[in-house]
Amino acid sequence: MHPSTRAIAIVGNGVAGLIAFATLRFLGAPTAQIAVYGDHADPLAHLRAYAAAVQQVDMRSESGGHLLPTDFPGFATLLLLRRGAVWPWLAALFDAYHPALSDVLAQGDRLRQQTALEESLVLARVGRLERREGHFVLWDEAGHWLGEHRHVLLALGHPGLAWPAAVLAVRDDPALGARIHHAYQPKAYRAGETVAVIGAGLGAAHEWLNALAAGAHVYAVWRQPPLHRPLNAPRCLFNAAGLDDYRRLPPEGRLAVLRQLGLGSYPWRLGWERQLWRARRQGRLREYAGELQAVRAHKGRLALALTDVAGENGGQKTLIVDRLVAATGFIGEVCAHPLIAQLVTDYALPLVAGHLLVADDMTLPPLSRPDSVLAVSGMLARWAYPAADSFAGMKVAARAFARQVLAPAPLRQRLANWWRLVTDRPLRA
Repeated sequence: MHPSTRAIAIVGNGVAGLIAFATLRFLGAPTAQIAVYGDHADPLAHLRAYAAAVQQVDMRSESGGHLLPTDFPGFATLLLLRRGAVWPWLAALFDAYHPALSDVLAQGDRLRQQTALEESLVLARVGRLERREGHFVLWDEAGHWLGEHRHVLLALGHPGLAWPAAVLAVRDDPALGARIHHAYQPKAYRAGETVAVIGAGLGAAHEWLNALAAGAHVYAVWRQPPLHRPLNAPRCLFNAAGLDDYRRLPPEGRLAVLRQLGLGSYPWRLGWERQLWRARRQGRLREYAGELQAVRAHKGRLALALTDVAGENGGQKTLIVDRLVAATGFIGEVCAHPLIAQLVTDYALPLVAGHLLVADDMTLPPLSRPDSVLAVSGMLARWAYPAADSFAGMKVAARAFARQVLAPAPLRQRLANWWRLVTDRPLRA
């Protein structure tokens, strides 16, 4: 069957798309039943690039933060079985094991091959989606017809890098742009230079450490002090009881939780804290609570105008630096995706403070029907699952979608597929 007429379509070929595809394949869907639309062949391309930009080595997630469609086995158990490595398994008992990024990428590459993703991949960027009777029609950004599918999962990922407004105004200026970077863009620090890092999340923590390791001086600038949080959301939101509590909240309660999760945080790591403490003692790391208001050239450097939250110096402060790094994460507004903006405009999809009003089963109620499902994954599904852009959240969305579009797979088939995935063997087409 040609991909354009397959029953199921996944729009997005990033990590969320890979997890959704692997889940459908694990639960018995053949490749001939699924089309995956994406603008690149490697579903891990963005993860590789962003991790390389901040020189990330280990994951924030724990043993359960893997890409396989089942919860068991986690990374620590796999390492015990495959390499005889006992320490990761023991550390995982205390939530103290964090998989190496290289292991996650290697697992993703294997999973892509095991599930035969290439047989379902359509290299195209979906620019428009329309509801028709019993199916959805997809077009590319140039208006060319791509396909018609009964069920569609939108796994679009993040719409782009988020920049402070003051930086957006000047980053294309030739006199300034070479000194301005996003944390998730390639860069190289130099000894002796002064770097301002705007932000308080995990990306910012990596950049403080990277600049300090290169011999630079660092200004850490944030609106609110960073939080120490082991995972990207409180642990209770990763279990059924905590999720049930969240889903019982009224809309304003859910919104409060989502706003809290938007605050900068990073995990407490002894090695990191030791390096930061030493840099503070040496005067190489200084921290300011303020908001960036303007950036201008100053004698071959950058002058940053800050609103001083502490109220000193008349509420204003100016920092002179050699380089500015925006560690401000990713755009959180779902309508920054042109496809979502089109759906909101054409079908009046409800929004709450920039979040899609997603049903708790991850579907979009105005367009989704029991016999023709439209569902979302990743950051698009935060209203239903606050940690939806984590690996665990992507699996929750993938399983919810699979339950609605596939007949239950026999236990024997699921066990056979589980064994194949765990032993690095390909699933049957």
